[in-house]
Amino acid sequence: MQNRKIQAAHSSKEFTDDFSGPAGSSSGRIERDSRSWGNPYREIVDSFPGRLFCADDFQKDCSEIDDICSRADELFVEIGSGSGAHLLEVARRAPRAACIGFELRYKRSVRTIQKAQLANIDNVYVFRTRGELLGDVFQGRAIDGVFVNFPDPWEKLKRRKHRVLGVNFLNLMSNMLARDGFISVKTDHLEYYRSFLADVRGDSRFHIVEETEDLFASKYAEATIPTEFEALFRKKNEAIKYVLIHRSDSTTAHRNE
Repeated sequence: MQNRKIQAAHSSKEFTDDFSGPAGSSSGRIERDSRSWGNPYREIVDSFPGRLFCADDFQKDCSEIDDICSRADELFVEIGSGSGAHLLEVARRAPRAACIGFELRYKRSVRTIQKAQLANIDNVYVFRTRGELLGDVFQGRAIDGVFVNFPDPWEKLKRRKHRVLGVNFLNLMSNMLARDGFISVKTDHLEYYRSFLADVRGDSRFHIVEETEDLFASKYAEATIPTEFEALFRKKNEAIKYVLIHRSDSTTAHRNE
């Protein structure tokens, strides 16, 4: 089942890993921060078994997530899920889906699960590891939707290899999206947006379903969930760019704005 309300959902977050080549090391482990001043959220990440996975035992965590996915009707993933506002709304609108965020920061990971528990939303999960490991985490599983909202644009030319969105990301998604699966992207960075759209248009495996360089002035704005970033941009009258992408073998037609 393809949920149009889910496709329209968005939120803010940061994520700066690049999708360069294979999905990544099968260890998946992210070393816990051992800096002397401590981090109160680092101390409690293990307090949410079955909801927050820290990749201390990557294969075990992947096995648990696979079991979660096997019991769900759909699978939605957010790369850089932040403090979970968007992820929780996706989960609320699709209660039979597994909604899994990839987030490296301790506080944001913990706060996401705390918010889900307070709201009695039990289909939200966070994996504290890099999004480039999607291929290792979801081996053999089709993803119904992937959200990337306001990724770091890495504006300097020598740093653009760290961008999330690009050819390598599309290569990964071509093997992981369900037939009618989608990629939803929001950004305030025009060059980054146009560069990624050029990559999509040059890839016969995908087609653009919805696109606009000014979300607030478009027909898509009403259906989307405003994020903290968007509220700031709106106050400054800065345009938000948005695109919804499907696999080319899906049955959804292009809708331009």
